Amino acid sequence: MLKRLIENWLTSLSERDLDIPFRLLLEAEGHVAVGHRTVHGLAELGKDIVSWHPTQGLVYFFQLKTGDAKPSDWNEMERQIRQMVEVPYVHPNYTVEAPYQPVWVCTGQLSESVRLSLGLKNKEHQRIGKPPIQVWERNCLIEKYHSAFFDVLFADEYFVVDFLRLWSHASNYMSDEDSLREFLHHYLFELPAAKEREMRKHLATYALILAQLSQRYVSMSDLYSGIDCALLGAVQLYEFIVSQAIEPSRYQDCLRIVHEFVGFLLRNLVDQCTACNEIVKDLLEVESGPSEIFELPLRAHSLASKIALSLLLKSLRGQDAAMEIELLQDVLENNPAFCHIISERQMGTFWVSTLGLLRANRLELAKRCVVETFDWFMKFHGKEGQLGIPDPYQPYRVAINHHLRIETHDVRLLNMNGQSYLLPILLKFICHLGLRDALAQHWKPVSFMTVREYRPSSAEELFAYRPQGGRMTLCGFPVTGSWSGIQEQYSERLTSEIVEFTERYPESLLFLALAYPWRAQWREVERYI
Repeated sequence: MLKRLIENWLTSLSERDLDIPFRLLLEAEGHVAVGHRTVHGLAELGKDIVSWHPTQGLVYFFQLKTGDAKPSDWNEMERQIRQMVEVPYVHPNYTVEAPYQPVWVCTGQLSESVRLSLGLKNKEHQRIGKPPIQVWERNCLIEKYHSAFFDVLFADEYFVVDFLRLWSHASNYMSDEDSLREFLHHYLFELPAAKEREMRKHLATYALILAQLSQRYVSMSDLYSGIDCALLGAVQLYEFIVSQAIEPSRYQDCLRIVHEFVGFLLRNLVDQCTACNEIVKDLLEVESGPSEIFELPLRAHSLASKIALSLLLKSLRGQDAAMEIELLQDVLENNPAFCHIISERQMGTFWVSTLGLLRANRLELAKRCVVETFDWFMKFHGKEGQLGIPDPYQPYRVAINHHLRIETHDVRLLNMNGQSYLLPILLKFICHLGLRDALAQHWKPVSFMTVREYRPSSAEELFAYRPQGGRMTLCGFPVTGSWSGIQEQYSERLTSEIVEFTERYPESLLFLALAYPWRAQWREVERYI
């Protein structure tokens, strides 16, 4: 998967785009720069980059070319090769007698006729005592970049400092989320590209640095955070695509490969859970201590929703999801803490996990989870002095303060008693599963509750982190208070103005629910089951 990301990025570059990341690759492989910067034009004398490799005791001359090398390119290639091999390199740090190795770097592939011509040229060089020219083609470059993946930065120069800061300070997604989001958003929107070639390079580079940041967490044995980072980056990409009105032909390759990368990380998680049952068992063996009251439900939601996401993505593509179904059932059937909603920020993970159960046709388990979650939810509403459950627009760190009723200089407690963003999701599942009796048990307090919901007016606002437009709606129960009236109210779908993108990419709403949990779309339950 990572190799495909690198290939997609390589094919999007121009020669000047390749300069910086290629020099970084050389540095990762132990080369020391001789020249100060890459030169293109007549003054280069066939040598775009010159480096010294202390271990090998060789000076390397590199000539860079992007794209495939076709027969029509040979005349110019032959001129540059002759200069690279035969014209002396003059530099204070280089002596003419030093052994050297010329290398032709090509991000594409050499045609057969070019390969034969180059072979004849190398034989000619050997006859006159010159070193043969090595060729680093696309496949060779992919292997090299893949081997040096964590040592090479794929960000543009302007963003390297921010990238390094994120890279070096990465700890876990819950604490890094704001910094990651700001960097990814800044990178996408600060470098808009008008030309098609520029846009392809911009998006391909974004996909690659997103993979690097996600893999950083994986390398620290935190696959959960790696997946969360990839989902956040995918949603940022959706927002950029719809807000810039980019033609599908320009972004499809990049978006497809980002989707595949998320799937790659999810497969790793499923494989790990299958190979090591301790991952699931850890959620079933409750640890002691008050912090576990808050941490266990979040861990259960995180694992369940990621397994369910893998299940749903496979179902969308017609693939077998038997392993995911079994794992999801193990996690939810034996873990009542899943039904303990500590913050309404869990609305996204609850939505995706329940969708997974419905898609797997585990209706009885889905009913049990919905009923128990609804019972738990109503414990925090309806009585004087209660504060409800923390709303989803507040980070998880506020949840403990909210439940302990501790207000600090940077944490303001909100009274959510009798109002909720999560309630529509619970009512949607209650209606879909025909759980009328479960609703009737809490009828009096719930009938006085206010539903809060952000309704975006466009796809751009749907995917935006903190949109300025749209409208916040407040609504209660139908005036009649009838079961049929509630069913009718919760049978709505997304408006036609924003449905086009989600019809084309149904996984986008699933990613959105986990990256921005307050955007879980209760209206689109039927789309996935």
